[in-house]
Amino acid sequence: MGYPHPDRRVLFGRSAIKLAFATAPLTETKEQTLVRQVLDQLAGSPYACPAPTKLSGGTANFLYRSTLKEPLSDGGGNNGTIIVKVSTGFVAIDKDFPLNVSCCEFEKSMLSALDRFPETISTSSGRVIVKAPEIFSFDEKTYTQVPQDFSETADVTTTLESPSVNETLPGSSPASLGLSRPTNYRTGWRSARSRL
Repeated sequence: MGYPHPDRRVLFGRSAIKLAFATAPLTETKEQTLVRQVLDQLAGSPYACPAPTKLSGGTANFLYRSTLKEPLSDGGGNNGTIIVKVSTGFVAIDKDFPLNVSCCEFEKSMLSALDRFPETISTSSGRVIVKAPEIFSFDEKTYTQVPQDFSETADVTTTLESPSVNETLPGSSPASLGLSRPTNYRTGWRSARSRL
């Protein structure tokens, strides 16, 4: 089977389409400059943090984890760490591939809507917590997000691809996750969509 273009192949990866052709990522110096700008932006906020650690998996956005300089006053439902998600006008893996960053506003709306719904799924082996991260901060000018960090958890894709998925989630795993709270998700979708 041939590929649509000899220099471009689309491979389906864990949770996003991975582009398997020559990409033009930011140079290390330019990425460090981007990180410094974000750290400067967060410096005067409750989300001030020192040097972040880059996370893998960010094909569209730059993803980092960092320890807060000061714990959040209300506890913030976190363990003293945050995620810093930086969106630019291009995808993180290829500075020559444009990205419409306004999609971040939609993502923020959806995560905010999902945050209001129950978090557990009952299974034969007990209860499983399924939760969307709370968005602590969202800068509408720079499209920088500071979502809650779930550092001691497994993401949905990892869980669904796990050999023990049927022990973790009941029945047809992908369906059980979506069908466990269909009314809530539909309500959340309408609620988020009405705010856009």
